[in-house]
Amino acid sequence: MKTTTYLNGHDFILTVVKGNNEHSELLEYLCNCNSFYNTKPSSSSTNTITMFYQQIFRTKIKFSGPLIIGFNKPDIYEQLLEEVSFQPYFIDLKVVQIFVFGLA
Repeated sequence: MKTTTYLNGHDFILTVVKGNNEHSELLEYLCNCNSFYNTKPSSSSTNTITMFYQQIFRTKIKFSGPLIIGFNKPDIYEQLLEEVSFQPYFIDLKVVQIFVFGLA
């Protein structure tokens, strides 16, 4: 699945990759924007989008990867939940936003 987010005049394209050699159900993320791209998937959507934004704009701004991808939008999380045993939850308390991606 791919999502495009427009930040500061640029399209950031995040690709969600399901599974890797060690864990077939874990999600990993690729990102590209202009000439910046990664070839090795990252296990953190937050780190992926933040790293690219910081490299391009030389700033320390951080982003919430799940919100950038759109995990809070039903049409997106329904696609990602196919054949997944746990459903992530997004809680918006106005002052703070909470994303629950697993239970211990």
